Amino acid sequence: LAGCGGAAALLASAGDGDRLAKVWHPEPPDDQAATGRLPRRRAAAPPPLRLGFSYLCHPAPVASLEWRPAPAAGAGDPSSPETSVLLSLCRDGTPRLWMMAAAGGGGAPRPCLCAVLGEGAGTA
Repeated sequence: LAGCGGAAALLASAGDGDRLAKVWHPEPPDDQAATGRLPRRRAAAPPPLRLGFSYLCHPAPVASLEWRPAPAAGAGDPSSPETSVLLSLCRDGTPRLWMMAAAGGGGAPRPCLCAVLGEGAGTA
């Protein structure tokens, strides 16, 4: 399973039978992470893209991952963490909503469980 979200800046994935889904995100360059500022341009080549990830724990194997559609033009920044909402469903039948929370100091956003929906939510 895989799905892109947040204007394709985020990717969610899970293998067959996995209880841990991963949300992949670009990591800021080292000098930006340390200072919170963008680095000065030193060379013509951009820095290599580094990816980090966070785990989303589920009580049963993950069956589906869906990102909320990007907002309409002019309705907000599609790459902002607040618009990056993921719906996951595992084989316990309970949908879960995850929101990307902005990290301080220029760090990468991290997923937070914001809702467990439906009958029997939280009983698995």
